[in-house]
Amino acid sequence: MKNIMLNLYQLQKNRFFWMLLALSALLLILLSLYFQLVLTELPCKYCVYQRVAILLIATGFSIFIVNPLSSVIRKIGFSITTIAIAYGFYAVITQIYWQLTISNTLFATCSIKTEFPFNLPLDQWLPILFKPQVECQESNFLLFNIPVTYWMLLIFSGYLAIIFLCALSYKWHNKLN
Repeated sequence: MKNIMLNLYQLQKNRFFWMLLALSALLLILLSLYFQLVLTELPCKYCVYQRVAILLIATGFSIFIVNPLSSVIRKIGFSITTIAIAYGFYAVITQIYWQLTISNTLFATCSIKTEFPFNLPLDQWLPILFKPQVECQESNFLLFNIPVTYWMLLIFSGYLAIIFLCALSYKWHNKLN
């Protein structure tokens, strides 16, 4: 366990580690655009909220690239990334709840009106990325026989695990020194 924590601590000091994490989030955005533009799987408002969360996660990871050794930069990066992950969890869990319960009622509707953080009009600034185009519905689109919504739950869980382990190894290392 000691070696794992030490290796993870050393890995965090490398800008390339944070670049890969930021790139992974940006690739998810490109994949969502592929689903939207090529496969015509149009996004609902919760899908758009998840895109916002993924872009904020990429932003948080990118902040670490500036100087991964700076404690101020680390605190800002951890804060943004953790808040973004929480926002992503909120969006995906709400979408799953809607799909499993509310959508089964006779008069279920889901507005395409969005409410972004800080009332930012993201859907007007960049509509191709942030404008919901369909009401919430249970998607028939499966990736490896698993709904995309559940994939997003796994992705946010993976990012949470990474951030948690990075913070833990950092605290562990500082406690030893």
